Amino acid sequence: MTSLIIWLATIAISVSLLVILTGAEMPFVHAFVCVAVNAVFVFMASRENGIWQARGASEAEVAVLNARYIAIVWAWAALAIAAMYILVLDWHEWWRFVVGFAAAAVASLVLVSLISKAEGDPARVAKYLNFARWLTWGQLIGMIALVVGLVLDSKMDKLGIMPLGPRGNPPQDWGASNVFFFGGLALAALSWLAITYGKKARG
Repeated sequence: MTSLIIWLATIAISVSLLVILTGAEMPFVHAFVCVAVNAVFVFMASRENGIWQARGASEAEVAVLNARYIAIVWAWAALAIAAMYILVLDWHEWWRFVVGFAAAAVASLVLVSLISKAEGDPARVAKYLNFARWLTWGQLIGMIALVVGLVLDSKMDKLGIMPLGPRGNPPQDWGASNVFFFGGLALAALSWLAITYGKKARG
C-alpha cells in the first residue's frame, strides 16, 4: 500500500510539473523532472528487489514485482505525453505513442495477472516466466536502441542537455524526447533488474 501511494503521488506531481514546465518552455528543468521521477521508480524497484531476495522470493514473485514497476513507467510516459500535447504542445504524432505506451503498460499488468493466477501450476508458471524473460531481454535491447537513436538523431542536443550550440526555439517534440530518453533509461534499468534478480531467484 505504501508503494502504491508513492507511485500515484510521484506520477501525479511529476506529470503536473511537466505540463507547467512545457508551457514555460523550460526544457532543461523539464528534463530534470523526468530524471527525478524515473530515478524514484528505479530506486524503489531496486530496494524492493533486494528485500524480496533476502526473503527468498521465488522467480515468479520477482517477475511480478518487476513487471509492475515496468507497467508504472510505461503508464507514466503515456500520461505525461498525453497531458503535454493535449494541454500545451502541438505535435500530430503524440497520440500514437500514448496508445502504444498504454498498451505496453496493460500488457505488463496482464503478464502479472497470468503469472499470479498460474500459482500452483508449475508448468504454466514456467511457460509464462520463459515468455517474460524473452520479453524483458527484448525490452532491454529496444530501450538501449531508443536512447542511442535519440542521441544520434540529435534529439537531445536541442534541449540544453547535451548542447552543441545555441538552443534557440525547441521543436514541438522536445517534451516527448525527454520522456522517451529518460523513460527509456528507466525501462532499461528495470529490465536489467528483472533479469538479474530473476536469475538469482532461480539459483
